[in-house]
Amino acid sequence: MEANSRMREITGNLRRDMKDLLGESAHIVTGFFKRGVCTVRAVADKWRTFTQDISAAVDELMKPPFLEGGPDAPLSTMEEGAEPIVTVTGIIDRNFPIGKQMPLSLANVYVVEMDAAYREEELPAQPVKVRIDYIRDGRTDCYCLPLHIGAGGSLLEQMERHLETYRADPNRVSALFQQAPEAYRLQLEEEFTPFVRESLEDLSQGTLQYFQRHCDISELEQQLQGQAAVLPESQRAPFEDKAAKTVFSLRRAANGAVPQEEHTDQTEQRAAHPVPASREAVPGEMTQPPQQAEGGESPQRSVKVKIRRLKQKQARRPQRPKVHLTPER
Repeated sequence: MEANSRMREITGNLRRDMKDLLGESAHIVTGFFKRGVCTVRAVADKWRTFTQDISAAVDELMKPPFLEGGPDAPLSTMEEGAEPIVTVTGIIDRNFPIGKQMPLSLANVYVVEMDAAYREEELPAQPVKVRIDYIRDGRTDCYCLPLHIGAGGSLLEQMERHLETYRADPNRVSALFQQAPEAYRLQLEEEFTPFVRESLEDLSQGTLQYFQRHCDISELEQQLQGQAAVLPESQRAPFEDKAAKTVFSLRRAANGAVPQEEHTDQTEQRAAHPVPASREAVPGEMTQPPQQAEGGESPQRSVKVKIRRLKQKQARRPQRPKVHLTPER
C-alpha cells in the first residue's frame, strides 16, 4: 500500500516536472515567432518533434496556441493564387489600427509612405506589429514582423534588416532564452538554437525573396492595367481577362504550384503586340507610345520583358532549405 502511494507521488512529480518543461518550452518557442525569427509553421513542426521525443502524452498536458486550431496558427486554407495578406496585430495608432489588412504589395508601399510622414513631422519611431499570412510550397504559413515606422525603409527592407541583426549577432539569439528558468535554460538553448539559426537562414534566403516576387508580380499587374486603359473598348475586356489569368498564374507558381503557361504566354503576346482598333488604324499606333518615340522603352516591351523575367525566376528558384527537425544531442 505504501509502495503504491510512493509510486503515485513519483508519477505525479514527474508529470508536474514534464508539464513545467513543456510550459517553458512553449513560452520560449512562442517568443521565437513573435519576435520574427521564424515562421509559425516552422515552430509548430519543431514543437511536435521536440515533444514527441519527450512523451506521447503531450497533448493531454498542453496545446500551445500555434498548433492547428489555436489563435496563432496559420490559416487553414488560402487560395492557391493568393497574394500574402498583412494584418496589423499590435499598436494604438490611427494609421495602423489593429485588424487593418492589406495585400503585401500595398502594405510594403504604405509602410514607406507612413514612414516618410513620421520623419517629416519629426515624430519618434513607432513600433508596429504585423502578421503576414501566405501560402508557400503548397502550405499555409504566417510570419510575425515587428516594424518601426519612422526608422526608415519599406516593410520588406525592415524585414531584411531585422533578420540580419539576429544572423550577425549570436548574442541576440542567446538572449531569446534569457527568460527561461535556470533549471531549463541550458537544455532549451542547446535544443533550439540550431533551429533558430536555420529558420533565420530560410527567412532571409527564401521567404524574403518569396515576398519580393509577389511585390514584383503586383508591379507587373499595375503595368498591365495601365495598358488596358489605353486599349480600344472592344479589346479592353479580353485583355483584362488574360492579364488577370497571367497574374493568377504567376502568383500560383510563386506559391509553389505549377504555372499555367497558356495564360501567361497569351497575355505576354497581347502585351507586346496589341491589336489595332481597326483595319484603317496606323500599324504600330498602339505599340509606339510617346515614351518610345522620345527614346524610352515602350510599356508593352517592358511588360513582356518583366513577364519573362518573372517566369525565369520561378524556373530557377532554389529549393527551400529544410529545417532539421530532429533534436540534436
